Amino acid sequence: MSAELSTLVTAAGGAFLGKFVGPIAEHYGKAALERLQCLGAKAEQLLTSVSREPQPVEPRLLVPLVQAASLEADKSLADKWAALLANAADPLGEFEITPVYADILRQLTPAQARLLDVMFAEVSNNPTEPNPDFNTPAHKRDETTRRTLDLRRVFHQNTPSEELNNGNLACLEQQQRFEAMLDNFLRHQIINLDAEQSVKPKSQFNSGRPERTKAFFTLLGYDFMLACMPPRSQPIHPDTAVAMTNPF
Repeated sequence: MSAELSTLVTAAGGAFLGKFVGPIAEHYGKAALERLQCLGAKAEQLLTSVSREPQPVEPRLLVPLVQAASLEADKSLADKWAALLANAADPLGEFEITPVYADILRQLTPAQARLLDVMFAEVSNNPTEPNPDFNTPAHKRDETTRRTLDLRRVFHQNTPSEELNNGNLACLEQQQRFEAMLDNFLRHQIINLDAEQSVKPKSQFNSGRPERTKAFFTLLGYDFMLACMPPRSQPIHPDTAVAMTNPF
């Protein structure tokens, strides 16, 4: 254990806390360094692929981003961290990258991130409603362009058939996990529920609260999802390049 970490452990909890920290301290330092090296290389590669060179990222965004990314072992989430860094360092400045995106991504589990990707793809590919332009700056996107998300369809598409067909208990457990993830998305204001929700009759399998059937991505949610995707080669709208400096 490093001298600095040993001092911290002693001050915080002595030998007892050291039992938890000691075995992983040395490994964490090496693994974190390797992750950060991969993060920088991947972010630079993403910008190089669209023929742009990275520009410096302001410390108030870079520091929390790097700290959180150094802890991420899941490859799919690591890719999102690299995309977030690439967009933050993009000289084109297609849209503003704020520290809140790093805070949201830091708190997502791999399962939650996968569900968000499915939900975003669902609204992007829904042929029954107008197609919103996800490349338009947030301040110019009207709420009426948002597509409604059918949460029941998302749940059934992402629940293993054996659980749906294995009786009410297995389905209920899967539904509760799904509801917990929705709670997290709502807490971070990534999505909002449609105002009109039907109410299911109270039974042993539900509380009689309004059924979550429809939702939509908030403007924050739209931009967060875009910020965690690789930079595009060219913005569709010319004014997106000045979105950060002229927000109105």
